[in-house]
Amino acid sequence: NRMHHEDEERHVFPALAASGDAATVQAVLRLQQDHDWLEEDWMALAPLLDAVACGQSWFDLDTLREGCEVFIALSHDHIALEESVIYPQARERAGPAARADMGREMAARRRAHR
Repeated sequence: NRMHHEDEERHVFPALAASGDAATVQAVLRLQQDHDWLEEDWMALAPLLDAVACGQSWFDLDTLREGCEVFIALSHDHIALEESVIYPQARERAGPAARADMGREMAARRRAHR
């Protein structure tokens, strides 16, 4: 979701992108690109999903199916890279106090969003 991506863009990616480790930097760049692609894919899917939810039938079922498959596959690959590379490194680099600060900022931003 957008807020989750914003959390990563603000709190997780900057330190890892500045780490100097080529593989980590490449992973961060890939995840940032994924965020853009996921947003684009979601913008294409949203009207189709709204139509389904409203009982409308103007959409092309094959287009919806293909769009969902692409979105789901990208999401799974994205999550796998986060969990295998990015999050373990982020936990190592950020101590408990930094993680608590991140959590407070994220919670405050979500409260303000509501």
